[in-house]
Amino acid sequence: MSHPPSFLRDILCRRFELSHAEATTYLNAFHRHEFDADQVFVQAGSICHHLGIIEEGLMKCTFVSHDKEVIHEFLAEGSFATSYASFLTEMPSSKRLVCLEPTVVWVANRQDLIKLVQDHPFVQRMTDRVNRQLFLLLHEQLRSVRLDSAEQRYLALLEHRPDLAQRIPQYLLASYLHVTPETLSRIRRNLQAAARS
Repeated sequence: MSHPPSFLRDILCRRFELSHAEATTYLNAFHRHEFDADQVFVQAGSICHHLGIIEEGLMKCTFVSHDKEVIHEFLAEGSFATSYASFLTEMPSSKRLVCLEPTVVWVANRQDLIKLVQDHPFVQRMTDRVNRQLFLLLHEQLRSVRLDSAEQRYLALLEHRPDLAQRIPQYLLASYLHVTPETLSRIRRNLQAAARS
């Protein structure tokens, strides 16, 4: 039986202030799965009964409406991967998670996670912290979309997640930034021209 790599344990220890023993206990509920590029991890319209932690690879999290895909988030190494609202409510997911690259994910199902919460109080503390982090992230995303210019959003992406600019096609980055691909191309040209002058 394979075990999650130590860097995932270390991420959990830092993010949730866990001991190595607690992080190991948590990760023991997870099993390794490999996904191909373009393979679906969570399907929109289905109830999500699992939670993943990405060891290697990249996913896009999207909303789909009238055959139009809107990027909500990108999930890379060390990220949790799930449709959280669907997982909590047991209602069909409004999101779709799809692998952009060959991706290795450690996956736990709902029942195993419920048992973890029942048996180990630290897991409830983790859940409380996840809820807080998600609220703050969504607040910042909403603030940025409402108040920041497209260029400011792109510069923030380069500052906080520089790997994405290299790994993700421009049309997906544009959707994530709520601009057209043409606008993103113009922003990049302007920034390159300013850097040369």
